Amino acid sequence: MGKLTEDLLPITYSGEFRRVLATGKRFRRPSVTVIISSSEDTAALSMVGITVSKRVGNAVVRNLVRRRIRSVLRMHSWAKGFSMVIITERGADKTSFIDLSSEIVSAGHEAQVLGLK
Repeated sequence: MGKLTEDLLPITYSGEFRRVLATGKRFRRPSVTVIISSSEDTAALSMVGITVSKRVGNAVVRNLVRRRIRSVLRMHSWAKGFSMVIITERGADKTSFIDLSSEIVSAGHEAQVLGLK
């Protein structure tokens, strides 16, 4: 998977996932938990990891949820210099795209890493 947007790169290294989970601030929503950790280099590109467990559904359903989350991330302009992990909760597959979008956007606003396009 390449870039999500010009400002967001996917997290592919498990050590980065663990760092964000250990040091990040959690923003819990009904369908997702967003964990955001700032980076020392504020000019660096931001990184995003998406975790959809088998509790959500089979592979087709998990991929649908993952595509929806990536679409939400592409629709908005994000700050630079942070890492974010999005963990889906049970029932995220039954959440509408609009509700899923508003949950991720509200967490981004609360963490002050989101600027609307």
